[in-house]
Amino acid sequence: MRRMALAASLVLAVGAGFVGGFLARGRPAAVAPGRSQSPATLIVVVPSVVGLTTAAATTALRALGLAVRLQAVASKTVQMGVIVSQTPSAGTRVDRGTTVAITSSRGPPVRIAGG
Repeated sequence: MRRMALAASLVLAVGAGFVGGFLARGRPAAVAPGRSQSPATLIVVVPSVVGLTTAAATTALRALGLAVRLQAVASKTVQMGVIVSQTPSAGTRVDRGTTVAITSSRGPPVRIAGG
């Protein structure tokens, strides 16, 4: 009964918008004597990193066990080095180790005179 209450609390905490937490997926299977049991897959709730610096976003995602793929785009409205978008979006539940694509601003496009 106590274990069920804890599991329900975890689900409710995640469902209520808890960002950056872990949730174990799956139930342990019976294990033959002398064999090790693989750990349950950990589910991570992807945090919002839009608006953070590239360094802060990368640190936050890696701290949760997520991989990061960085792209850059020119932006007239967002300062250089600040994240403008991410995939998957914030609040998405993914397996630990999933790659999150983040797009950083390169600042405004550069215009070459006389070209």
